[in-house]
Amino acid sequence: HLFQSENWTPKMFASGEEPIYEKIIFNDNEIGHFLIIKKKINFLPFYKMKITFGPSINYNSIANVDFTVNFIKGLAKKHKSISIQIHPFTWGNKNNEINSVFLKSGFKKVPYYIYEATMLIDLRKSVEEIFKKFENRGKEAVRQSERRGITANKVNITKETFDQFYK
Repeated sequence: HLFQSENWTPKMFASGEEPIYEKIIFNDNEIGHFLIIKKKINFLPFYKMKITFGPSINYNSIANVDFTVNFIKGLAKKHKSISIQIHPFTWGNKNNEINSVFLKSGFKKVPYYIYEATMLIDLRKSVEEIFKKFENRGKEAVRQSERRGITANKVNITKETFDQFYK
């Protein structure tokens, strides 16, 4: 695995991505670290955050895991992030106690790869015309989401709805 350091050059990131290196201090001891990639969401005053290959902590301590998860959620709120994508080293383990810390904190294990791409979509076209232009894996991700009952709705973002998101 590749572990990040605070010297990892910002040139490694795409335009608009901001690297944030965080040390995790618990009971006056550094218990780990991670690198957040923060990206502004177009046309909204919010961000999305991604933590890849980490956080690097001692996963043998449930207290460390619990503290770290809450620390990450606090950072997301501080940075006005409306989503956190995290790739902890634990999903491959059979340690349900560790995984349950993430799950109880509102994280969801995604059993498939989330397709990420930047697309410019002409919304004057029909849904069928737009969908026809998707790559096969993008089409499959949409179909899989439909089968799972995942929907998207427009929501007016207010301070109350933003705060409710974190509860």
